[in-house]
Amino acid sequence: MQTVACISLQEGMILGTDVLSHRGDVIAKKGDEVNLKLISKFKRYNVMVVDVLDAMDLANTYFERVQVSPGFKKFMNSYQEAYATYKETIMNLITKHYTINFPALLSLYDSVRKTIRTDEDLIDYMYNQMVAEDEITHAHCFKSALLAGTFADWCQFTNAEKLILIQAAFVYDIGKLLLPNELLWKTGIYTPEEKLEIQRHTTLGYDMLMQSAAPYDVCMAVLSHHERVDGSGYPNHLKREDISKYAKILAIIDTYEALSAARTYRSAKLPLEIISTLQEDGMVKYDIGYLLPIMQHLSNMLVGRKVLLSNGKEMIIRYINNNNLSKPILEDNEHHLFDLSRMTDTKIVTML
Repeated sequence: MQTVACISLQEGMILGTDVLSHRGDVIAKKGDEVNLKLISKFKRYNVMVVDVLDAMDLANTYFERVQVSPGFKKFMNSYQEAYATYKETIMNLITKHYTINFPALLSLYDSVRKTIRTDEDLIDYMYNQMVAEDEITHAHCFKSALLAGTFADWCQFTNAEKLILIQAAFVYDIGKLLLPNELLWKTGIYTPEEKLEIQRHTTLGYDMLMQSAAPYDVCMAVLSHHERVDGSGYPNHLKREDISKYAKILAIIDTYEALSAARTYRSAKLPLEIISTLQEDGMVKYDIGYLLPIMQHLSNMLVGRKVLLSNGKEMIIRYINNNNLSKPILEDNEHHLFDLSRMTDTKIVTML
């Protein structure tokens, strides 16, 4: 809520409190919409200032409040400026065969990351971005690089290892930029031949980076970020001990960012839905030593948030269920606790 001088009022603003005359009579009520007639009335009663609702007051959900927050706006200004430079760098590699200046990419990372106060803010800001279809590959890598620094900290990487991971995340999907757009943007089911063509992006990216003298660890992470510890990945069906730590954590970042990103044809999955997917698919495919701390941090961030359930009830996420990270313990307004893992026909619809 903010206090506004009556001479600055605009039609459509919503009053945040009752407006009283000097005698104490109510001349306008909380929730009234400001119009020219009401502004004239304030002038007649010599009302100098009134309280009006701001964007934060009008937001109905947690994510709407994030989107109108000053922190998010500051982040987006920095993000858009750095992203434009990043995209130009990548396109120069693709079209002009320039060598990538990786220290410059790390500077872009720092310029954006310093606008973010906490890891929780980073996760929220990443979650609330909408990316145009023709920007998906570039934005996916750029956002993955921002996530990589935080995920590396959660997995106790050294600073040197963290920097390698960030660099790899900036470029791990650039091989897709060498594939036809109609293949990348296909909305239907891929044929077996198309799947094999899509999978070539790992080797295409690796070859391009090797030719541009990129760091070896970065090149290997790009080549192997679709390998899985059970051997079900590609291109070489490597297993646990043969996959670098950078490729292992990139695999998690890749999946997380894709699930958390909104598209024009679908909304982003809710945070607990993402954790559920990682639990179901990842326990045998990802390195549990990296997956578990990432899921635990993501889950712990949700404690205290208000949620709307599919049965229409509103509750608070009170505790994380360590036996099932995607099914927390909820608390209603009478302080009764409910285990979501036992509410088999109920799910979280949104965060309020």
